[in-house]
Amino acid sequence: MTATPSPNGAGSLQRPDAAEKPVVRPIEDAYPLTRIQQALLVRCLAYPDQPLYTGQWWAVLDGELDEQAFCAAWQGVVDRHTALRSGFHWDLKDHPFQVVHRLSALPIARHDWNGAANWRAQLDALLAQDRDQAFDIKKPPLMRLALVRLA
Repeated sequence: MTATPSPNGAGSLQRPDAAEKPVVRPIEDAYPLTRIQQALLVRCLAYPDQPLYTGQWWAVLDGELDEQAFCAAWQGVVDRHTALRSGFHWDLKDHPFQVVHRLSALPIARHDWNGAANWRAQLDALLAQDRDQAFDIKKPPLMRLALVRLA
């Protein structure tokens, strides 16, 4: 809605024009950190080269896979859960806090190893390379996926 002044000094509210679009703010919410989150943050900042709280999981899916639907489903999980759209900030205020972003694009790397003779060695190398890529804990999501086609 927009306010327009009237001759007597009082404003009147008018409905927005159809051409006006509502402003979508990039930040949905912000919370102070819990004590355990503060402890984890301190540990991450003190030892940035040690990915102590990073986990990796992999699975072999057998059968046909609709890659577009698979990736969209994972993005839907990120869209649905605020915890997956949260980053952590410690240098903007006098105390650390968690910021929930309204939108957060999930990075999904795609690899085609169709016909690879030794896919397991390639997977081990990919996992090692992924472990070497630190997360920027200010920028969610604090996860990423790799989709590897073997056949």
